[in-house]
Amino acid sequence: MCMSAICSTCKKQTWRGCGNHVAYVFANVPEEQWCTCEPKVEKDGKEYPPPAR
Repeated sequence: MCMSAICSTCKKQTWRGCGNHVAYVFANVPEEQWCTCEPKVEKDGKEYPPPAR
């Protein structure tokens, strides 16, 4: 299961976990609050921030 996390680089919202539930993690988070680091992760045709490290 995926869960929200804070990026240690840009200090914005990212995720950690298996990668299958990324859309649920970001469903209620405005895109301006998403992590801006690269490389992005694509799920179902949409790009999401990379997982937390």
